[in-house]
This record gives sequence, structure tokens and C-alpha cells, in this order.
Amino acid sequence: MDHEKKACRNCGGTEFYVRDVNFNGDAQSALPISAFSGSECRLRVCGVCGLVEWLLKPSSLKSVKEKYQRERGGA
Repeated sequence: MDHEKKACRNCGGTEFYVRDVNFNGDAQSALPISAFSGSECRLRVCGVCGLVEWLLKPSSLKSVKEKYQRERGGA
């Protein structure tokens, strides 16, 4: 995932720890897409400040784009 090459958005650090994880339990109800099964997310933790990010794998992101409305507005 290209996102892992970027610096932390909180502290600018470049030391990260990542792991593929199952997206289930309460988190699964946030994205109720039937395409989710097995390890569909990557958990990324900044080794400097501890910021945690959940990243969908590209195969799941396609389903989100098909089933969710795109947000419009300012950046």
C-alpha cells in the first residue's frame, strides 16, 4: 500500500508498524459490505507518536466506492 511510504500526519515520523487484521465486531457494522472477509484491513501505528490508522485493502475500497455516496465539499 502506497500510503505506508508517507510520513505520519500527526508528528511527521517515518517509523511505522503494520499488521493485516480482520475487520469484524463493532467495526464491521461501520462498513456493512458483504465483500469483507478475512484480513481486509491494515492497521498502521506510528512508532513515534502512536497514531493508529485503519486502511482498507484496494479490493474492499472498490466495494465502498460502489455502495457509499462520495462526500462533496471543501478539503
